[in-house]
Amino acid sequence: MYYFIVNLTSRTGKAAKTWHQLKLELDQREVAYKAYVSEYPGHATRLAKMICNKADKDIRLIVVGGDGTANEVINGMEHFEKVTFGYIPSGSGNDLGRGLGISAKDPLEALQRILEAEQARYMDLGRVSWADDRGIRQSRLYAISAGIGFDALVCELALHAKLKTFLNRIGLGKLVYLILTVKSMRALQVQDAYIEFEGGESYELKDMVFAAAMNQPYEGGGVPMAPDAKNDDGLLSVIFVEDIPKKKMPRMLLRLLLKKHKKIQGLRLKDTKSVRIHSDTPLVVHSDGEFCGYRTDIRFEAEKGKLRILC
Repeated sequence: MYYFIVNLTSRTGKAAKTWHQLKLELDQREVAYKAYVSEYPGHATRLAKMICNKADKDIRLIVVGGDGTANEVINGMEHFEKVTFGYIPSGSGNDLGRGLGISAKDPLEALQRILEAEQARYMDLGRVSWADDRGIRQSRLYAISAGIGFDALVCELALHAKLKTFLNRIGLGKLVYLILTVKSMRALQVQDAYIEFEGGESYELKDMVFAAAMNQPYEGGGVPMAPDAKNDDGLLSVIFVEDIPKKKMPRMLLRLLLKKHKKIQGLRLKDTKSVRIHSDTPLVVHSDGEFCGYRTDIRFEAEKGKLRILC
């Protein structure tokens, strides 16, 4: 049985048109399916949990929405051994679709790939964890990336950006990331931090700009943060940058976009199964673009082959 979780509000409602097209195709093919609409933040997580606890032995759980909806669903999934995941992107960022080679421009092709896939492939997931205000360890799974500092600040600002709604409405949703990136450059307060990789390798970071643990090559609407990242090797590609003056941050961003990472002062890339970052001052954290608060001790780890996926 196919179960669809649909976010009709992604891209300011344009996903509703996408779902209409998909529904017509499903009905024409006489596919057995049930559809559930995500109606509020966190609802997709609840829906996924409910679906995964059904008695079905073979659950095919398909997301129609953006990266945030996919993240919510993955964090609601249980009994991963009997659930196969599918994704039809209809958001503005589409970093998960980009990493999987799924275009947001042709949802019917994405549906066809799901329905006609002969077997699922296995994809890694990342997990980011931290201690909350009571000292209790909390965590979230992620499919794309999780990080702290500059890129996480962009995600926090996007939560309250009325401009994002307007730009999505006129088909320019990706511009919001560029605009908020410029705003974040001005607002960012760099912090010293300590980073320790699996195996004991560690660094004292002076004026850390950001650190991101990538499961896919792209984040932020197509920025190639870790161009060589693979989502099935059991490793995270960790990128971290320190000690860059604010006046040089636009150049840093341009070089990231052009994949000229080696020319960025203070940038390092390392593949690892896990990494821990500590700062005496709380740092802003995101998971697949979803704001996770301000934390002082954060751990990122890869969970190899966690997700079975049709694509």
